[in-house]
Parts: sequence; C-alpha cells; structure tokens
Amino acid sequence: MNLAGNQAANSLTFRNTGAFNIGPNSGTNTGNKSLTIGSGGITKNLGSAAVNIGRSGTANSVSAVIGANQTWTNNSTTGALTVGTTLNSASAPSATLALSGRQLTLDGAGDFQFVTPSTAGIVLIGNSASSLIKNGAGTLSIGGANSTLDASITVSAGTLYVTGTLGTSTVEVGATGTVGRNGATTNGGLGDNLTILAGGNIDLLGATLGSSSMGILGMTSGTLTLGGLAFTDLLNWDYNAAAVGTYELIETATAVSLTTAFDSEANAFTFLGGNKGYFTTTGNSLNVVIIPEPGAALLGGLGMLALLLRRR
Repeated sequence: MNLAGNQAANSLTFRNTGAFNIGPNSGTNTGNKSLTIGSGGITKNLGSAAVNIGRSGTANSVSAVIGANQTWTNNSTTGALTVGTTLNSASAPSATLALSGRQLTLDGAGDFQFVTPSTAGIVLIGNSASSLIKNGAGTLSIGGANSTLDASITVSAGTLYVTGTLGTSTVEVGATGTVGRNGATTNGGLGDNLTILAGGNIDLLGATLGSSSMGILGMTSGTLTLGGLAFTDLLNWDYNAAAVGTYELIETATAVSLTTAFDSEANAFTFLGGNKGYFTTTGNSLNVVIIPEPGAALLGGLGMLALLLRRR
C-alpha cells in the first residue's frame, strides 16, 4: 500500500497471508510521508505474514508517529512487524518511528523489528517523556544510529536485541526479560544506564568471548546495575565447556553495581566439567573468571614436584 499523503488511523489490524508493505507513493506526490497511529494501536492476527511500515527502495519512506499511548500486539510467529527502511545509504530517511513523548507497549508471541541497514539511519526518535515497554515472548530488534533517542525502555518479557545504538535511553530488564546484541560485530549499543534485575538474562548469541570480547553490549555513560546475577542468566554461551581464563560479557565506561552470590574465587560456581567461575567488575566491565578445578590444579602441582625430584 502506497501513501499519497500524510495519513492517520486510530487502529490497524492485519490478517494478511502474504507480506504487506506500507510505503510512500511511487508515482505523483512522492516524498516522505507520515502515518499517525491512534490509541487503538496495531494488532497482527495469528498466522498473519510479515508487515513492513516505511520500507522502501527509494530515498523516501513512511514515518510512523505514535499519536497516543498504545499497544502493538503481534500474535503471529510466522511474520514480524517491521518499522524501518531497506535503503542502505546516508540518504536514508532520518526517522521512521516517532514516540512523541508517549508510551508504546509491544506484546504477543511474534517479533518486532525497528531497523535500518544504514549506519547513518535513525529508526527511533523520542524525548525523555517517551517510553517503550516490551511484553510477550517475542523479540524486539533495534538497529540504526538512534542518536537522538532519550526514552525509557523496559523489557518485562521477551528479548531486546540492540544491533544499533539507543542514544541516551535507559534500559531495565525484568525478571523474565533478556537483552543482547544478536550477532552484531561491534560492541556497544547503550548510551546510559542499564539495569538487569534478578532473573533477567544476558544473551551472548554471536559474541566472540575473551578478555576483550567482540559483539557484546557496551555503554558510553551511566551505571550498569545487576541484581542477583547467576550463571544460568547467561544465554547462548556454553560456560561449562569454556577454557580457563577471563571473559568480558558487558563493557561499560562509567561504573558497575553488581549483586551476585558468585563474587569471588571462594564463592565460585562449579561447572559441569569441574572448573569453577565467578563474576568480577574489573575495568568497569562485567567479566567472568574461570579457574581450574582444585583437583586438576593439585595434580599439576604434584606433577611439577615429581619432575623436580627426578631431576635431582
């Protein structure tokens, strides 16, 4: 569907079995357009296919504007609801979803994507009065630069993947929520405070972990706060099979406040293979230190002693 002018709707419901696209007019009256959505929000029915708002192969696109506090519900696990542009260049539209100081709640088992492949592209804009709440089992992926975003983001359930950056927004991950980079090749994503409550998860999918990891979350300011962090909160990393060493999980530029039962070698968690691990905040990053099982260390020491005695 092409918009010939700026449009408004109180609500949108999608039942489509084929992909549905809302973009700018391709004939006369071209240019960027806006679609303002009212308090009825958006509903994507069970089994509906992908819906794309603002996606375009030209330099023009459609910006979605949040006209009132509302909920978007995606009940379909077979098609994501996407807001963004496909144009991968510096001329990509500067904004595709304006929160406008209002609250947008995302719900349902299906996925949401607020993305642009352009590093210069901005998907989300919003001031400090804006809030974004992630409910439901699905994922929300946010890409693009988003340098002007200053919102409050809450992950009450499901997963937030930050493949771009979130400006100066604050992020809170609840007890059934998850946050990660989802294979992004660079570190970062967060500009201000990140709080992960007890039971909240860190998804390390696609990360290359080591003393200086790649593809992990990072912050440019603010405080990283972790309440009751456990090893079972680390997803998509087989720490039981990891070698002895130090592994960086989140890098942060300001400060870390860590609450965990596994805070030292004396309180280390025992892995299935016998090695042990604990969390540290060395260098204002969240790290895991893995040490050998005591038996292996003892046997190694006895072996060295026997070798010395034999040389004598």
